[in-house]
Amino acid sequence: MAIFIIISVLGVSISFYYMHKELDYIDLLSQAMESLRARTELKTEIEALTRVSTLDRKEEALSLISRMEDSLKVCTGCHGKGHHSSVAEIKNVILDLKDRSFGSVQYYKTLERLVSLYEEASQRGDMLINKRIARAEALSLTLWEIFSAILLGLLFVLVLFSLYLNRRAKRHMEGILEAVTALTEEEDLPDALFQDEFRKIGDAFKNLQQELRIKEEKLRNWADNWQLTFDTVEEMIALSDLEGRILMYNRAFRDRFGDSLEGQDIDELIGRHFPDNRKSLIRECIRTEKTHKEEIGNSEQTIEISIYPLKNREGKTVGGIWIGHDITVEKELEQRALHSEKMVALGELVAGIAHEINNPLSVVVGYSEMLYSDSALPRQYQRRLEKVYQSALRASNIIKVLLEFSRKKPARLIPCDINEQINRTLGIMEYEIRADGIELNKELSSERLILADPIQIGQIFVNLIKNAHDAVIENGSTKEIHIKTFHDRDYVYAQVADTGGGISKKHLHRIFEPFYTTKDVGVGTGLGLSITYSIVKAHGGDIEVENNNRGGATFKLRFPQYREEVREDIDES
Repeated sequence: MAIFIIISVLGVSISFYYMHKELDYIDLLSQAMESLRARTELKTEIEALTRVSTLDRKEEALSLISRMEDSLKVCTGCHGKGHHSSVAEIKNVILDLKDRSFGSVQYYKTLERLVSLYEEASQRGDMLINKRIARAEALSLTLWEIFSAILLGLLFVLVLFSLYLNRRAKRHMEGILEAVTALTEEEDLPDALFQDEFRKIGDAFKNLQQELRIKEEKLRNWADNWQLTFDTVEEMIALSDLEGRILMYNRAFRDRFGDSLEGQDIDELIGRHFPDNRKSLIRECIRTEKTHKEEIGNSEQTIEISIYPLKNREGKTVGGIWIGHDITVEKELEQRALHSEKMVALGELVAGIAHEINNPLSVVVGYSEMLYSDSALPRQYQRRLEKVYQSALRASNIIKVLLEFSRKKPARLIPCDINEQINRTLGIMEYEIRADGIELNKELSSERLILADPIQIGQIFVNLIKNAHDAVIENGSTKEIHIKTFHDRDYVYAQVADTGGGISKKHLHRIFEPFYTTKDVGVGTGLGLSITYSIVKAHGGDIEVENNNRGGATFKLRFPQYREEVREDIDES
Protein backbone atom coordinates (compact mmCIF):
# COMPACT_ATOMS: atom_id res chain seq x y z
CA MET A 1 0.00 0.00 0.00
CA ALA A 2 2.91 2.36 0.80
CA ILE A 3 4.54 1.63 -2.58
CA PHE A 4 1.26 2.45 -4.31
CA ILE A 5 1.07 5.80 -2.50
CA ILE A 6 4.74 6.65 -3.25
CA ILE A 7 4.36 5.86 -6.93
CA SER A 8 1.14 7.83 -7.09
CA VAL A 9 2.68 10.94 -5.43
CA LEU A 10 5.83 10.69 -7.57
CA GLY A 11 3.79 10.29 -10.74
CA VAL A 12 1.57 13.25 -9.91
CA SER A 13 4.64 15.42 -9.13
CA ILE A 14 6.43 14.57 -12.38
CA SER A 15 3.21 14.99 -14.36
CA PHE A 16 2.61 18.36 -12.75
CA TYR A 17 6.17 19.50 -13.59
CA TYR A 18 5.91 18.51 -17.21
CA MET A 19 2.41 19.87 -17.48
CA HIS A 20 3.72 23.22 -16.23
CA LYS A 21 6.45 23.21 -18.88
CA GLU A 22 3.90 22.20 -21.48
CA LEU A 23 1.78 25.19 -20.51
CA ASP A 24 4.80 27.48 -20.85
CA TYR A 25 5.44 26.17 -24.35
CA ILE A 26 1.80 26.54 -25.22
CA ASP A 27 1.98 30.18 -24.07
CA LEU A 28 5.06 30.77 -26.22
CA LEU A 29 3.30 29.15 -29.14
CA SER A 30 0.36 31.45 -28.58
CA GLN A 31 2.67 34.46 -28.68
CA ALA A 32 4.40 33.09 -31.75
CA MET A 33 1.09 32.69 -33.50
CA GLU A 34 0.24 36.27 -32.64
CA SER A 35 3.61 37.32 -34.08
CA LEU A 36 2.88 35.23 -37.16
CA ARG A 37 -0.38 37.10 -37.58
CA ALA A 38 1.48 40.42 -37.23
CA ARG A 39 4.04 39.32 -39.82
CA THR A 40 1.27 38.34 -42.16
CA GLU A 41 -0.26 41.81 -41.82
CA LEU A 42 3.18 43.39 -42.20
CA LYS A 43 3.78 41.37 -45.32
CA THR A 44 0.45 42.48 -46.76
CA GLU A 45 1.23 46.12 -45.94
CA ILE A 46 4.74 45.92 -47.43
CA GLU A 47 3.36 44.39 -50.61
CA ALA A 48 0.69 47.16 -50.78
CA LEU A 49 3.38 49.83 -50.09
CA THR A 50 5.51 48.50 -52.92
CA ARG A 51 2.55 48.55 -55.28
CA VAL A 52 1.42 52.06 -54.20
CA SER A 53 4.99 53.40 -54.44
CA THR A 54 5.14 52.13 -57.99
CA LEU A 55 1.96 54.06 -58.83
CA ASP A 56 3.23 57.21 -57.14
CA ARG A 57 0.41 57.43 -54.65
CA LYS A 58 2.16 59.08 -51.81
CA GLU A 59 -0.72 59.53 -49.43
CA GLU A 60 -1.56 55.89 -49.47
CA ALA A 61 2.09 55.06 -49.04
CA LEU A 62 2.34 57.21 -45.94
CA SER A 63 -0.80 55.65 -44.55
CA LEU A 64 0.59 52.19 -45.07
CA ILE A 65 3.85 53.12 -43.37
CA SER A 66 1.89 54.32 -40.31
CA ARG A 67 -0.05 51.09 -40.21
CA MET A 68 3.21 49.10 -40.32
CA GLU A 69 4.44 51.03 -37.34
CA ASP A 70 1.29 50.14 -35.49
CA SER A 71 1.71 46.45 -36.41
CA LEU A 72 5.29 46.44 -35.12
CA LYS A 73 4.24 47.88 -31.77
CA VAL A 74 2.91 44.41 -30.66
CA CYS A 75 6.10 42.69 -31.72
CA THR A 76 8.33 42.94 -28.66
CA GLY A 77 10.62 40.04 -29.29
CA CYS A 78 8.16 37.21 -28.93
CA HIS A 79 10.55 35.06 -30.96
CA GLY A 80 13.13 35.27 -28.25
CA LYS A 81 15.84 37.60 -27.08
CA GLY A 82 17.95 36.94 -30.15
CA HIS A 83 15.37 38.47 -32.43
CA HIS A 84 15.07 41.88 -30.76
CA SER A 85 17.72 43.36 -33.08
CA SER A 86 15.80 42.26 -36.17
CA VAL A 87 12.61 43.88 -34.98
CA ALA A 88 14.44 47.05 -34.00
CA GLU A 89 16.15 47.14 -37.35
CA ILE A 90 12.84 46.82 -39.21
CA LYS A 91 11.42 49.59 -37.09
CA ASN A 92 14.41 51.81 -37.90
CA VAL A 93 14.04 51.06 -41.59
CA ILE A 94 10.39 52.06 -41.49
CA LEU A 95 11.27 55.29 -39.70
CA ASP A 96 13.97 55.91 -42.25
CA LEU A 97 11.48 55.26 -45.00
CA LYS A 98 9.25 57.94 -43.64
CA ASP A 99 12.10 60.40 -43.81
CA ARG A 100 12.96 59.59 -47.39
CA SER A 101 11.53 61.59 -50.20
CA PHE A 102 8.71 59.69 -51.79
CA GLY A 103 9.75 58.38 -55.11
CA SER A 104 13.49 59.08 -54.71
CA VAL A 105 16.19 56.53 -55.23
CA GLN A 106 16.92 56.36 -51.50
CA TYR A 107 13.25 55.74 -50.88
CA TYR A 108 13.23 52.70 -53.09
CA LYS A 109 16.51 51.40 -51.65
CA THR A 110 15.07 51.69 -48.18
CA LEU A 111 11.91 49.95 -49.31
CA GLU A 112 13.98 47.12 -50.76
CA ARG A 113 15.91 46.94 -47.50
CA LEU A 114 12.58 46.65 -45.63
CA VAL A 115 11.43 43.81 -47.87
CA SER A 116 14.75 42.02 -47.37
CA LEU A 117 14.65 42.41 -43.61
CA TYR A 118 11.04 41.26 -43.49
CA GLU A 119 11.78 38.16 -45.51
CA GLU A 120 14.75 37.37 -43.29
CA ALA A 121 12.70 37.93 -40.12
CA SER A 122 9.81 35.95 -41.52
CA GLN A 123 12.06 32.97 -42.25
CA ARG A 124 13.65 33.14 -38.85
CA GLY A 125 10.18 33.45 -37.22
CA ASP A 126 8.84 30.44 -39.14
CA MET A 127 11.86 28.41 -38.13
CA LEU A 128 11.43 29.43 -34.52
CA ILE A 129 7.73 28.58 -34.58
CA ASN A 130 8.44 25.16 -36.11
CA LYS A 131 11.16 24.58 -33.56
CA ARG A 132 8.84 25.48 -30.68
CA ILE A 133 6.07 23.33 -32.10
CA ALA A 134 8.52 20.41 -32.38
CA ARG A 135 9.67 20.96 -28.81
CA ALA A 136 6.07 21.20 -27.64
CA GLU A 137 5.23 17.97 -29.46
CA ALA A 138 8.29 16.27 -27.99
CA LEU A 139 7.34 17.51 -24.54
CA SER A 140 3.78 16.29 -25.04
CA LEU A 141 5.05 12.89 -26.15
CA THR A 142 7.38 12.76 -23.15
CA LEU A 143 4.53 13.76 -20.89
CA TRP A 144 2.31 11.05 -22.42
CA GLU A 145 5.07 8.46 -22.03
CA ILE A 146 5.61 9.47 -18.44
CA PHE A 147 1.87 9.44 -17.82
CA SER A 148 1.55 6.03 -19.52
CA ALA A 149 4.51 4.68 -17.56
CA ILE A 150 3.03 5.96 -14.31
CA LEU A 151 -0.36 4.56 -15.26
CA LEU A 152 1.16 1.18 -16.17
CA GLY A 153 3.20 1.26 -12.98
CA LEU A 154 0.12 2.00 -10.94
CA LEU A 155 -1.78 -0.72 -12.79
CA PHE A 156 1.05 -3.17 -12.16
CA VAL A 157 1.13 -2.20 -8.52
CA LEU A 158 -2.66 -2.58 -8.37
CA VAL A 159 -2.39 -6.03 -9.95
CA LEU A 160 0.33 -7.05 -7.50
CA PHE A 161 -1.68 -5.59 -4.65
CA SER A 162 -4.80 -7.43 -5.86
CA LEU A 163 -2.86 -10.68 -6.10
CA TYR A 164 -1.48 -10.07 -2.65
CA LEU A 165 -4.94 -9.35 -1.26
CA ASN A 166 -6.38 -12.35 -3.12
CA ARG A 167 -3.68 -14.58 -1.70
CA ARG A 168 -4.26 -13.29 1.79
CA ALA A 169 -8.01 -13.54 1.38
CA LYS A 170 -7.68 -17.08 0.02
CA ARG A 171 -5.43 -18.08 2.89
CA HIS A 172 -7.84 -16.65 5.44
CA MET A 173 -10.85 -18.13 3.64
CA GLU A 174 -9.13 -21.48 3.89
CA GLY A 175 -8.58 -20.69 7.54
CA ILE A 176 -12.28 -19.93 7.93
CA LEU A 177 -13.19 -23.20 6.20
CA GLU A 178 -10.72 -25.07 8.39
CA ALA A 179 -12.22 -23.37 11.43
CA VAL A 180 -15.74 -24.36 10.35
CA THR A 181 -14.54 -27.94 9.79
CA ALA A 182 -12.93 -27.94 13.22
CA LEU A 183 -16.19 -26.69 14.72
CA THR A 184 -18.21 -29.43 13.03
CA GLU A 185 -15.70 -32.13 14.01
CA GLU A 186 -15.35 -30.73 17.55
CA GLU A 187 -11.59 -30.16 17.19
CA ASP A 188 -9.55 -27.38 18.78
CA LEU A 189 -8.74 -24.37 16.57
CA PRO A 190 -4.97 -23.90 15.90
CA ASP A 191 -3.56 -20.64 17.28
CA ALA A 192 -1.75 -19.89 13.98
CA LEU A 193 -4.91 -20.21 11.92
CA PHE A 194 -5.74 -16.48 12.00
CA GLN A 195 -3.14 -13.70 12.16
CA ASP A 196 -2.79 -9.94 11.81
CA GLU A 197 -6.07 -8.20 10.99
CA PHE A 198 -7.88 -11.57 10.94
CA ARG A 199 -6.94 -12.38 14.52
CA LYS A 200 -10.25 -10.97 15.72
CA ILE A 201 -12.04 -13.44 13.47
CA GLY A 202 -10.01 -16.26 15.02
CA ASP A 203 -10.89 -15.05 18.50
CA ALA A 204 -14.55 -14.88 17.49
CA PHE A 205 -14.38 -18.46 16.18
CA LYS A 206 -12.78 -19.66 19.42
CA ASN A 207 -15.46 -17.94 21.48
CA LEU A 208 -18.12 -19.43 19.21
CA GLN A 209 -16.55 -22.88 19.57
CA GLN A 210 -16.50 -22.54 23.34
CA GLU A 211 -20.14 -21.47 23.42
CA LEU A 212 -21.12 -24.28 21.07
CA ARG A 213 -19.35 -26.82 23.25
CA ILE A 214 -21.13 -25.56 26.34
CA LYS A 215 -24.51 -25.56 24.63
CA GLU A 216 -23.82 -28.93 22.99
CA GLU A 217 -22.89 -30.40 26.35
CA LYS A 218 -26.09 -29.03 27.89
CA LEU A 219 -28.12 -30.31 24.95
CA ARG A 220 -26.44 -33.72 25.14
CA ASN A 221 -27.07 -33.95 28.88
CA TRP A 222 -30.67 -32.92 28.37
CA ALA A 223 -31.13 -35.44 25.54
CA ASP A 224 -29.46 -38.22 27.57
CA ASN A 225 -31.57 -37.47 30.62
CA TRP A 226 -34.71 -37.24 28.52
CA GLN A 227 -33.93 -40.50 26.68
CA LEU A 228 -33.01 -42.18 29.97
CA THR A 229 -36.34 -41.10 31.44
CA PHE A 230 -38.09 -42.06 28.22
CA ASP A 231 -36.52 -45.55 28.29
CA THR A 232 -37.10 -46.02 32.02
CA VAL A 233 -40.87 -45.85 31.58
CA GLU A 234 -42.27 -49.39 31.44
CA GLU A 235 -45.07 -48.42 29.09
CA MET A 236 -44.45 -48.66 25.35
CA ILE A 237 -44.30 -45.09 23.97
CA ALA A 238 -43.92 -43.86 20.39
CA LEU A 239 -44.23 -40.42 18.80
CA SER A 240 -45.48 -39.94 15.24
CA ASP A 241 -45.90 -37.11 12.75
CA LEU A 242 -49.21 -35.96 11.26
CA GLU A 243 -49.16 -38.85 8.78
CA GLY A 244 -48.73 -41.47 11.50
CA ARG A 245 -45.05 -42.15 10.71
CA ILE A 246 -42.92 -43.05 13.71
CA LEU A 247 -40.47 -40.33 14.77
CA MET A 248 -39.06 -41.83 17.97
CA TYR A 249 -39.83 -44.50 20.54
CA ASN A 250 -38.60 -45.81 23.88
CA ARG A 251 -36.91 -49.05 24.86
CA ALA A 252 -40.12 -50.86 25.85
CA PHE A 253 -41.63 -50.12 22.41
CA ARG A 254 -38.43 -51.33 20.70
CA ASP A 255 -38.31 -54.53 22.76
CA ARG A 256 -41.89 -55.34 21.75
CA PHE A 257 -41.98 -54.30 18.08
CA GLY A 258 -38.30 -54.38 17.00
CA ASP A 259 -35.63 -51.85 16.07
CA SER A 260 -35.15 -49.41 13.16
CA LEU A 261 -38.79 -48.37 13.19
CA GLU A 262 -38.33 -44.68 12.28
CA GLY A 263 -40.51 -43.69 9.34
CA GLN A 264 -42.82 -46.71 9.53
CA ASP A 265 -46.58 -46.28 9.75
CA ILE A 266 -47.42 -46.96 13.38
CA ASP A 267 -50.95 -48.24 12.67
CA GLU A 268 -49.61 -50.72 10.10
CA LEU A 269 -46.87 -51.80 12.52
CA ILE A 270 -49.39 -52.47 15.30
CA GLY A 271 -51.69 -54.21 12.81
CA ARG A 272 -48.94 -56.65 11.85
CA HIS A 273 -48.55 -57.73 15.46
CA PHE A 274 -52.25 -57.59 16.25
CA PRO A 275 -54.03 -58.61 12.99
CA ASP A 276 -57.52 -58.18 14.45
CA ASN A 277 -56.88 -54.54 15.19
CA ARG A 278 -55.97 -53.00 11.82
CA LYS A 279 -57.33 -49.50 12.42
CA SER A 280 -56.10 -45.96 11.68
CA LEU A 281 -56.29 -45.04 15.34
CA ILE A 282 -53.51 -42.48 15.54
CA ARG A 283 -54.55 -40.62 12.39
CA GLU A 284 -58.12 -40.52 13.66
CA CYS A 285 -56.87 -39.13 16.98
CA ILE A 286 -54.81 -36.46 15.17
CA ARG A 287 -57.75 -35.55 12.94
CA THR A 288 -60.26 -35.21 15.79
CA GLU A 289 -57.68 -33.99 18.37
CA LYS A 290 -59.35 -36.26 20.94
CA THR A 291 -57.80 -38.86 23.23
CA HIS A 292 -58.55 -42.45 22.32
CA LYS A 293 -58.28 -45.54 24.55
CA GLU A 294 -59.00 -49.21 23.92
CA GLU A 295 -57.63 -52.71 24.41
CA ILE A 296 -55.98 -54.70 21.63
CA GLY A 297 -54.71 -58.23 21.85
CA ASN A 298 -53.83 -61.53 20.26
CA SER A 299 -53.50 -65.06 21.56
CA GLU A 300 -50.36 -64.19 23.53
CA GLN A 301 -50.72 -60.64 24.75
CA THR A 302 -53.23 -57.95 25.64
CA ILE A 303 -52.28 -54.26 25.50
CA GLU A 304 -54.21 -51.28 26.75
CA ILE A 305 -53.41 -48.40 24.42
CA SER A 306 -53.90 -44.66 24.88
CA ILE A 307 -53.43 -42.25 21.98
CA TYR A 308 -53.06 -38.49 22.46
CA PRO A 309 -52.60 -35.61 19.99
CA LEU A 310 -49.09 -34.15 20.20
CA LYS A 311 -49.16 -30.34 20.32
CA ASN A 312 -46.45 -27.68 20.17
CA ARG A 313 -46.13 -24.59 22.33
CA GLU A 314 -48.66 -22.72 20.19
CA GLY A 315 -51.22 -25.46 20.78
CA LYS A 316 -51.08 -26.69 17.18
CA THR A 317 -51.28 -30.45 16.65
CA VAL A 318 -48.01 -31.65 15.09
CA GLY A 319 -48.30 -35.41 15.61
CA GLY A 320 -49.51 -38.15 17.91
CA ILE A 321 -48.40 -40.01 21.05
CA TRP A 322 -49.02 -43.76 21.24
CA ILE A 323 -48.79 -45.34 24.72
CA GLY A 324 -49.26 -49.06 25.29
CA HIS A 325 -49.51 -50.82 28.64
CA ASP A 326 -49.13 -54.60 28.72
CA ILE A 327 -52.05 -55.88 30.78
CA THR A 328 -51.61 -59.56 29.91
CA VAL A 329 -50.67 -60.48 33.48
CA GLU A 330 -53.47 -58.35 34.89
CA LYS A 331 -55.94 -60.07 32.56
CA GLU A 332 -54.66 -63.48 33.60
CA LEU A 333 -54.90 -62.55 37.27
CA GLU A 334 -58.39 -61.23 36.65
CA GLN A 335 -59.36 -64.49 34.94
CA ARG A 336 -57.83 -66.45 37.77
CA ALA A 337 -59.70 -64.38 40.34
CA LEU A 338 -62.94 -64.99 38.47
CA HIS A 339 -62.06 -68.66 38.22
CA SER A 340 -61.34 -68.83 41.95
CA GLU A 341 -64.65 -67.18 42.73
CA LYS A 342 -66.35 -69.63 40.39
CA MET A 343 -64.59 -72.52 42.08
CA VAL A 344 -65.72 -71.32 45.52
CA ALA A 345 -69.30 -70.95 44.33
CA LEU A 346 -69.21 -74.36 42.66
CA GLY A 347 -67.69 -75.88 45.78
CA GLU A 348 -70.50 -74.57 47.94
CA LEU A 349 -73.07 -75.75 45.40
CA VAL A 350 -71.44 -79.17 45.11
CA ALA A 351 -71.28 -79.53 48.90
CA GLY A 352 -74.98 -78.88 49.23
CA ILE A 353 -75.94 -81.22 46.39
CA ALA A 354 -73.55 -83.95 47.60
CA HIS A 355 -74.99 -83.92 51.09
CA GLU A 356 -78.52 -84.12 49.73
CA ILE A 357 -77.68 -87.03 47.42
CA ASN A 358 -75.33 -88.92 49.71
CA ASN A 359 -77.96 -89.98 52.26
CA PRO A 360 -80.46 -91.64 49.88
CA LEU A 361 -77.57 -92.99 47.84
CA SER A 362 -76.17 -94.68 50.97
CA VAL A 363 -79.51 -96.42 51.38
CA VAL A 364 -79.41 -97.61 47.76
CA VAL A 365 -75.84 -98.90 48.14
CA GLY A 366 -76.65 -100.67 51.44
CA TYR A 367 -79.84 -102.36 50.35
CA SER A 368 -78.54 -103.29 46.93
CA GLU A 369 -75.51 -104.90 48.55
CA MET A 370 -77.80 -106.82 50.95
CA LEU A 371 -80.03 -108.01 48.14
CA TYR A 372 -77.04 -108.80 45.94
CA SER A 373 -75.61 -110.95 48.73
CA ASP A 374 -78.89 -112.88 49.27
CA SER A 375 -78.26 -116.36 47.84
CA ALA A 376 -81.97 -117.13 47.78
CA LEU A 377 -82.54 -114.81 44.86
CA PRO A 378 -82.36 -116.18 41.35
CA ARG A 379 -79.05 -115.69 39.57
CA GLN A 380 -80.45 -113.32 36.99
CA TYR A 381 -81.75 -111.02 39.70
CA GLN A 382 -78.41 -111.17 41.47
CA ARG A 383 -76.64 -109.99 38.26
CA ARG A 384 -79.11 -107.15 37.87
CA LEU A 385 -78.71 -106.16 41.52
CA GLU A 386 -74.93 -106.35 41.06
CA LYS A 387 -75.14 -103.74 38.30
CA VAL A 388 -77.33 -101.55 40.52
CA TYR A 389 -74.83 -101.97 43.34
CA GLN A 390 -71.79 -101.15 41.17
CA SER A 391 -73.50 -98.08 39.68
CA ALA A 392 -74.63 -96.86 43.09
CA LEU A 393 -71.15 -97.49 44.49
CA ARG A 394 -69.58 -95.49 41.62
CA ALA A 395 -72.02 -92.69 42.27
CA SER A 396 -71.16 -92.86 45.98
CA ASN A 397 -67.46 -92.58 45.20
CA ILE A 398 -68.17 -89.52 43.02
CA ILE A 399 -70.10 -88.00 45.90
CA LYS A 400 -67.14 -88.65 48.21
CA VAL A 401 -64.83 -86.91 45.76
CA LEU A 402 -67.21 -83.98 45.57
CA LEU A 403 -67.37 -83.77 49.34
CA GLU A 404 -63.58 -83.91 49.52
CA PHE A 405 -63.41 -81.17 46.88
CA SER A 406 -65.81 -78.90 48.75
CA ARG A 407 -64.63 -79.67 52.27
CA LYS A 408 -62.63 -76.77 53.81
CA LYS A 409 -60.69 -78.73 56.36
CA PRO A 410 -57.12 -77.49 56.92
CA ALA A 411 -54.32 -79.49 55.35
CA ARG A 412 -51.78 -81.28 57.58
CA LEU A 413 -48.73 -79.21 56.66
CA ILE A 414 -45.29 -80.63 57.41
CA PRO A 415 -41.91 -80.13 55.73
CA CYS A 416 -41.72 -82.69 52.95
CA ASP A 417 -39.55 -83.41 49.92
CA ILE A 418 -41.43 -83.02 46.63
CA ASN A 419 -39.07 -85.53 44.96
CA GLU A 420 -40.02 -88.16 47.55
CA GLN A 421 -43.74 -87.69 46.82
CA ILE A 422 -43.07 -88.04 43.08
CA ASN A 423 -41.12 -91.26 43.62
CA ARG A 424 -43.88 -92.70 45.85
CA THR A 425 -46.49 -91.91 43.22
CA LEU A 426 -44.38 -93.47 40.48
CA GLY A 427 -43.86 -96.53 42.68
CA ILE A 428 -47.59 -97.17 42.37
CA MET A 429 -48.04 -96.13 38.71
CA GLU A 430 -44.70 -96.89 37.02
CA TYR A 431 -45.52 -100.54 36.25
CA GLU A 432 -48.73 -99.58 34.41
CA ILE A 433 -46.93 -96.78 32.54
CA ARG A 434 -44.09 -98.99 31.30
CA ALA A 435 -46.46 -101.84 30.57
CA ASP A 436 -48.23 -99.58 28.06
CA GLY A 437 -44.93 -98.91 26.28
CA ILE A 438 -44.48 -95.39 27.60
CA GLU A 439 -40.95 -94.10 28.21
CA LEU A 440 -40.70 -92.39 31.59
CA ASN A 441 -37.97 -89.75 32.07
CA LYS A 442 -37.16 -88.18 35.42
CA GLU A 443 -34.93 -85.17 36.03
CA LEU A 444 -35.12 -84.44 39.73
CA SER A 445 -33.07 -81.72 41.41
CA SER A 446 -31.40 -81.95 44.80
CA GLU A 447 -33.61 -82.16 47.86
CA ARG A 448 -35.65 -79.07 48.53
CA LEU A 449 -38.37 -79.07 51.19
CA ILE A 450 -41.80 -77.54 50.88
CA LEU A 451 -44.39 -77.12 53.61
CA ALA A 452 -47.27 -79.31 52.49
CA ASP A 453 -49.63 -82.19 53.19
CA PRO A 454 -47.80 -85.25 51.72
CA ILE A 455 -51.05 -87.09 50.94
CA GLN A 456 -52.48 -84.11 49.02
CA ILE A 457 -49.18 -83.55 47.17
CA GLY A 458 -49.25 -87.21 46.18
CA GLN A 459 -52.83 -86.76 44.96
CA ILE A 460 -51.63 -83.89 42.72
CA PHE A 461 -49.03 -86.05 40.96
CA VAL A 462 -51.42 -89.02 40.72
CA ASN A 463 -53.87 -86.79 38.82
CA LEU A 464 -51.23 -85.19 36.58
CA ILE A 465 -49.38 -88.41 35.74
CA LYS A 466 -52.69 -90.23 35.13
CA ASN A 467 -53.78 -87.48 32.71
CA ALA A 468 -50.38 -87.63 30.95
CA HIS A 469 -50.68 -91.43 30.65
CA ASP A 470 -54.18 -91.18 29.14
CA ALA A 471 -53.11 -88.41 26.70
CA VAL A 472 -50.10 -90.42 25.42
CA ILE A 473 -52.14 -93.62 25.05
CA GLU A 474 -54.91 -91.79 23.18
CA ASN A 475 -53.02 -89.45 20.80
CA GLY A 476 -49.29 -89.83 21.23
CA SER A 477 -47.19 -90.97 18.29
CA THR A 478 -44.12 -90.80 20.53
CA LYS A 479 -44.95 -92.22 23.93
CA GLU A 480 -43.01 -90.27 26.53
CA ILE A 481 -43.66 -88.69 29.92
CA HIS A 482 -41.12 -86.23 31.36
CA ILE A 483 -41.07 -85.30 35.05
CA LYS A 484 -38.71 -82.56 36.16
CA THR A 485 -38.05 -80.62 39.37
CA PHE A 486 -35.82 -77.62 39.98
CA HIS A 487 -35.62 -74.66 42.33
CA ASP A 488 -34.37 -71.16 42.85
CA ARG A 489 -33.89 -69.11 45.98
CA ASP A 490 -37.58 -68.82 46.84
CA TYR A 491 -39.53 -71.53 45.04
CA VAL A 492 -39.53 -75.21 44.16
CA TYR A 493 -40.80 -76.07 40.67
CA ALA A 494 -42.19 -79.29 39.22
CA GLN A 495 -43.19 -80.07 35.63
CA VAL A 496 -45.11 -82.98 34.14
CA ALA A 497 -44.93 -83.09 30.34
CA ASP A 498 -46.29 -85.59 27.84
CA THR A 499 -46.09 -86.18 24.08
CA GLY A 500 -49.80 -86.62 23.58
CA GLY A 501 -52.12 -84.56 21.42
CA GLY A 502 -52.00 -81.46 23.60
CA ILE A 503 -54.96 -79.30 24.65
CA SER A 504 -56.88 -77.22 22.12
CA LYS A 505 -57.02 -73.46 22.69
CA LYS A 506 -60.79 -73.52 23.25
CA HIS A 507 -60.34 -75.98 26.16
CA LEU A 508 -57.10 -74.57 27.56
CA HIS A 509 -58.65 -71.90 29.77
CA ARG A 510 -61.39 -74.20 31.16
CA ILE A 511 -59.54 -77.38 32.12
CA PHE A 512 -59.45 -76.46 35.83
CA GLU A 513 -63.23 -76.04 36.02
CA PRO A 514 -65.14 -78.75 37.94
CA PHE A 515 -66.86 -81.39 35.78
CA TYR A 516 -65.18 -80.06 32.66
CA THR A 517 -63.50 -82.90 30.75
CA THR A 518 -62.48 -83.69 27.19
CA LYS A 519 -62.64 -87.44 27.75
CA ASP A 520 -65.45 -89.70 26.61
CA VAL A 521 -68.61 -90.04 28.70
CA GLY A 522 -68.09 -92.41 31.61
CA VAL A 523 -64.28 -92.27 31.40
CA GLY A 524 -63.60 -89.24 33.62
CA THR A 525 -65.45 -87.18 36.17
CA GLY A 526 -63.90 -83.80 35.28
CA LEU A 527 -62.81 -83.27 38.90
CA GLY A 528 -59.16 -84.37 38.84
CA LEU A 529 -57.64 -81.11 37.67
CA SER A 530 -60.13 -79.08 39.71
CA ILE A 531 -59.00 -80.87 42.86
CA THR A 532 -55.36 -80.46 41.80
CA TYR A 533 -55.92 -76.74 41.32
CA SER A 534 -57.54 -76.42 44.76
CA ILE A 535 -54.73 -78.32 46.50
CA VAL A 536 -52.00 -76.23 44.83
CA LYS A 537 -53.71 -72.98 45.78
CA ALA A 538 -54.26 -74.19 49.33
CA HIS A 539 -50.49 -74.67 49.63
CA GLY A 540 -49.70 -71.11 48.46
CA GLY A 541 -48.54 -72.36 45.08
CA ASP A 542 -49.48 -71.84 41.47
CA ILE A 543 -50.22 -74.08 38.50
CA GLU A 544 -50.06 -73.35 34.77
CA VAL A 545 -50.45 -75.39 31.61
CA GLU A 546 -49.15 -74.84 28.06
CA ASN A 547 -48.84 -76.80 24.86
CA ASN A 548 -45.41 -77.95 23.74
CA ASN A 549 -44.00 -76.93 20.37
CA ARG A 550 -43.43 -80.56 19.33
CA GLY A 551 -46.77 -81.81 20.67
CA GLY A 552 -48.27 -82.64 24.02
CA ALA A 553 -48.80 -80.46 27.09
CA THR A 554 -46.78 -79.40 30.13
CA PHE A 555 -48.21 -78.73 33.59
CA LYS A 556 -46.01 -76.39 35.65
CA LEU A 557 -46.22 -76.29 39.46
CA ARG A 558 -44.64 -73.79 41.80
CA PHE A 559 -44.48 -74.05 45.61
CA PRO A 560 -42.75 -71.78 48.14
CA GLN A 561 -39.59 -73.27 49.60
CA TYR A 562 -39.87 -74.28 53.22
CA ARG A 563 -38.99 -71.52 55.69
CA GLU A 564 -40.44 -70.79 59.10
CA GLU A 565 -41.94 -67.49 57.89
CA VAL A 566 -43.56 -69.34 54.97
CA ARG A 567 -45.33 -71.72 57.38
CA GLU A 568 -46.58 -68.77 59.42
CA ASP A 569 -47.98 -67.11 56.28
CA ILE A 570 -49.74 -70.27 55.15
CA ASP A 571 -51.15 -70.94 58.63
CA GLU A 572 -52.57 -67.42 58.73
CA SER A 573 -54.17 -67.88 55.30
